Amino acid sequence: ARAPRPEQGRELVSDTPLLLAAVCARSHWRFDDMVREYRLSEPECIRLLVRLDRMGIIELLPKNRIKLRLAPDFQWIPRGPIERFFGAEVAPEFLRSAFDAEDELRLFLVGSLSRGARDSLVRRLRAVAREFTLLQDEDALLPLEQRAGVGLMLGLRTLEFAPFEALRRRETGDSRGRAPPR
Repeated sequence: ARAPRPEQGRELVSDTPLLLAAVCARSHWRFDDMVREYRLSEPECIRLLVRLDRMGIIELLPKNRIKLRLAPDFQWIPRGPIERFFGAEVAPEFLRSAFDAEDELRLFLVGSLSRGARDSLVRRLRAVAREFTLLQDEDALLPLEQRAGVGLMLGLRTLEFAPFEALRRRETGDSRGRAPPR
């Protein structure tokens, strides 16, 4: 298990369906869920997953099962292609929300802290990030209908990136809360 390489990041952000498949795989979606929820035919979804397998991001197993090859706590390359893409495209979309739903939260705090206090807060936030990953892994066994895509940036809300939403099948009904977050 490892983190994505820069060339993989460039390939992912240059192809929306491939990025969607990678985000779904990272969020523990099953093959059938991807095909049911998005306008991806079975052969197209298999082609995307084969590309992800060749890139070393997943291992495509028999019966289209997916095993993630990324480290559970991988971080995007600082200022790398994926971080730049999400910073430019996804973060503004995320922040446009009013964060007023019952299961949403946005905190923006202003104050003065010592170096020691800032270091302490960074350690705690990293612990929250690890907890996020652990909870996501635990929930991977639940059916897709019981999981909600979320973004976490000291704010929490349901999130579906607009280009992914454009690929969603409309007959599945309200998509709110089922989008992959990352």
